[in-house]
Amino acid sequence: MINKTKRFRPYYLILLILAIMIPFLCYPYIFGVDAFELIWMANAIKEGALFSENTWLIHPTSYFGYYPFSHRAIGIPLIIAYLLSFLNLISVGIFGISEVILVYNIILIIVFYKASRSLGNTLFNEEWSRFMFTGALLFAPHIIDEFTMTISTRIVITIFIILILNFNLKIISGDYKINYKDIIYILLIFILGALIHRLWLGMIIPFLFTLIIFIIRKNKNILKLILIFILPLIIICFFLGLSIFGIMPRFELNNSSLIQSILFFLNYYGFNLGLISLFFPIGIIIMIYKISIILKKKYKIESSIFKEKKFLLLQKNLYLILFIIPFIFLSPQLFYALTLFSPMIIIISINGLIYIKNYISSISKTVDRFLPSIVFLLLFGFYLVRIGIFKQTKINLVFLLLFSIGILIILISISIKIHHKKNNFHLKLRKEFWIITLIIPFLTFTMMEIQMRNYERMNSSYPWENNYLTNEEKQIINYFQNKDLNGLIFVCDDEISARIGGIGFLPTFHGLELIGLCLWYGVVSPEEIHMGTKVSSSLLDLIAQYYYFYKPLNANWSSESWPLEVLKLKIIKLNMTYLMDCLLIQSEYNIQYVVTIKQKFTHFSNEWILIESLYQSDLEPIFSTQHFLVWNLHGL
Repeated sequence: MINKTKRFRPYYLILLILAIMIPFLCYPYIFGVDAFELIWMANAIKEGALFSENTWLIHPTSYFGYYPFSHRAIGIPLIIAYLLSFLNLISVGIFGISEVILVYNIILIIVFYKASRSLGNTLFNEEWSRFMFTGALLFAPHIIDEFTMTISTRIVITIFIILILNFNLKIISGDYKINYKDIIYILLIFILGALIHRLWLGMIIPFLFTLIIFIIRKNKNILKLILIFILPLIIICFFLGLSIFGIMPRFELNNSSLIQSILFFLNYYGFNLGLISLFFPIGIIIMIYKISIILKKKYKIESSIFKEKKFLLLQKNLYLILFIIPFIFLSPQLFYALTLFSPMIIIISINGLIYIKNYISSISKTVDRFLPSIVFLLLFGFYLVRIGIFKQTKINLVFLLLFSIGILIILISISIKIHHKKNNFHLKLRKEFWIITLIIPFLTFTMMEIQMRNYERMNSSYPWENNYLTNEEKQIINYFQNKDLNGLIFVCDDEISARIGGIGFLPTFHGLELIGLCLWYGVVSPEEIHMGTKVSSSLLDLIAQYYYFYKPLNANWSSESWPLEVLKLKIIKLNMTYLMDCLLIQSEYNIQYVVTIKQKFTHFSNEWILIESLYQSDLEPIFSTQHFLVWNLHGL
């Protein structure tokens, strides 16, 4: 086991400060889709949902998100509700949900940084590789996007995966004895994971592989046998995942679809995990190669200490490769695979970079000094060209910027090389500069990627296509704050419904609701849910139901047979020029307000009979924005 260094290193502090600054750059905008559902749940908990008769917590499994209409575990909403109450208390109501999300993100960044640095100290010998691992993981676009003014649940599971990897590698890599504190630690991780996301089941995998390593650690023949099956298992898991998750037709693969899928996965994982992932293929090949060399090598000449070190390295590398296999199965489920698999991709990628550095160092010390500048400027240039094409900017300016940065770094490197012999400080400065040079492309890459995503999320012609709370939606929320609400607000778009319902804690309804809102407002009753719930313990049913997610009997995940979707289909067929339909929508469905999109804008809901008939009825909109109209049905 590699001992952690206790020495203070300022570039880590700079790394952490830069990461914390990124959410501030997007404040006060709130991004996300699921985030607004979590905000609604937090508001409901703050209003007493844990003890209310109308709560969605109608079954013990509801607390963990495994029962219909509970949708999500209550761990994160509980934390947000506490932060919301605490910040409101100390700020006398000045701080709102944007400030709560900012604080939540900062806390997660600090915890993620500490966990990543600790794992880096366990995995790598040299300081530069530890720093690279921490920086690459912390500044991966996928990771930093989860910390940028949104409420993320999956990233907490990623933190747990990092903690478990670190814990298990310590057990495998030395004479570590498990005590009662470790058992409590493991149980706590599992309980917290279950309260945060259904993906907590993925945390069982590392412990299973730790057990496998313990069983076979002294039998080299079994280790060789496992290595023979590793590659076929990875291939089988990948294609099995493609088949089960519907990416490719089962047993009907052709060359073009296979190549397209592989290129898609490479692009997706590469640009979500950053520049370092380009070294992943080299890292995985080198890891398998080193394991095979160690297994084949004769130990007669080597000392017992050297043999033990080689064997510990073998166990660690084998454990990491075994860890890959089940997540290859999950690779088509892009978000979930990134959540569980991203630390492993970056670990293996860093190993690939270490191999390249060591190989170049053995050839030329001079080239080694300029390695970070050469390698990462090339990678950085590749991404700058991509940005230039995406933004339709002049490629010449992109190359000019790249050339200027390269010349600056090379001049500083030469200056440090000339003077480092005269003073040890310059030698230290060269090492510090070497590390800082490595992290600059990661930071720039991440900032560009975040800006690209924000540009796409905030610059649509229509606000309902933007992935954040718009000013028009804030106007609608403010309008309803002063209204006496006795019924539901039917919203023509599901994401608009989630945003104004979550931030404004309003009784919005759109049909396919999974957050318990419909139980809270009495759209459905607990008895209806209990009667229509199918609970199965068969493995195939559990996989089909997305990690123990129970669903109403004979209802698919997102189809017209879903109970609330059936209800929505009935509502949108009502004609507001008919008196019976007007009475029906108020009395039976309890719809008080309808939020529509103006007919001059293209939206599928404008074709509903309900929306078309509103324009033909005697009603007039009582509130409007540039794109939206609000109708009061009690005026009929």
